[in-house]
Amino acid sequence: LLEVVNLWPNKSGYWEQLASVYMMMDSPPEALASLKVAFDTGLIEKETTIKSLFQLAMMQDIPDHAARLIQKAMDRGLIDRNEIYLDLIARAWVSAREIKNAVETYSELSDIVDHGEPLRKMANLQINSSQWEQAENNLQKALTRKLEKPGETWLLLGIAQSELGKFDSARSSLRKASAYESVERSASSWLRYSQDMKRQAEWISKNR
Repeated sequence: LLEVVNLWPNKSGYWEQLASVYMMMDSPPEALASLKVAFDTGLIEKETTIKSLFQLAMMQDIPDHAARLIQKAMDRGLIDRNEIYLDLIARAWVSAREIKNAVETYSELSDIVDHGEPLRKMANLQINSSQWEQAENNLQKALTRKLEKPGETWLLLGIAQSELGKFDSARSSLRKASAYESVERSASSWLRYSQDMKRQAEWISKNR
């Protein structure tokens, strides 16, 4: 196959076969390199092969590379800019710790879906970056939509509101979160912590 791709480098099928053989030989880096050569020269057009490229890049722990591969495929019109692929890109950016890119992708994704999961995921990243106001706004928007994890969304909202000093709102949000078994313990802990923060803030205000 190495001889074949040297003789007929413009045949995408040979590159795909070469990658498959490398995978059977348990050599994913070589498989990725083979497909990448074909992709960079514009030979790869099949959606299944593009997905394989993404998966190989993630397997090799180069998620930023995986995200850019999908982005390039979209830009070339090879795959649709839809929920599935935008979610893949966002996850890859998160794995690469490219938080700004992940937030931007989740923001775009939230505009084309009717559920609130991209907003919740985006807010979670913003909380980890101490972007409390942005997180609060996105969580409130998320709660107006259908959610897979409403309890976690209320919990995150309560955390953001606590950090913003909106203690009454935080108490309400955290109480709602505590009604969900999956986050009940965390919500109760944050509720106690939030009330401690409130008492501390009140003490500081009185003793200035």
